[in-house]
Amino acid sequence: MKSDVTIRVAQSCDMDDVYRITYDAYLDMNYCEYQSEARLIHYPYLDNIPETTVLIAEGDGGIVGTTSLTLDGEQGLHVDSDYKAECAKVRTEGRRLAAAWRLVTTDHDRRVLMGLIGHMVTLAYSLSVETCLYTFNPRHESVYKRLLNMETIANHSGSVHGLKNAPSVLMRLDVEKCPSRWLPKAD
Repeated sequence: MKSDVTIRVAQSCDMDDVYRITYDAYLDMNYCEYQSEARLIHYPYLDNIPETTVLIAEGDGGIVGTTSLTLDGEQGLHVDSDYKAECAKVRTEGRRLAAAWRLVTTDHDRRVLMGLIGHMVTLAYSLSVETCLYTFNPRHESVYKRLLNMETIANHSGSVHGLKNAPSVLMRLDVEKCPSRWLPKAD
């Protein structure tokens, strides 16, 4: 990752920028319609709850990437809307569960993306998450299998909640299967 990019937890004053870059990235991928306000608030019921942490990458004078992590709780997870049965099945395992979502960058910088992923894994690990669920476009499935040893547990050929032209795969990351290079080093 560029040395001039830092990753931190977003504050409420950052959320407008998070919604803007999410909109820009999703519009660029043709996952949403043009909106004059140029903001995409994909799962608004998850943004302002204590179970959700939003990370942002800052560089070049602004936010250049974001991702979010939601611990399973009363509000559920973003993946419940498209993968209800699969999420229910994972919950029966009794593992500490979370879902990561809204992984976007402004300029498709791989180093920023990898930095956000690394910080997300560290955050999940620090919160004792045992299984983290993700949805990705199927064209990215093999990358996440290779990078994080993730397992695909379902496919959704139609558009996912609130988007268009957005097929997805539901993948899981189990802490015991995660390559050690992604986990925090023991002191």
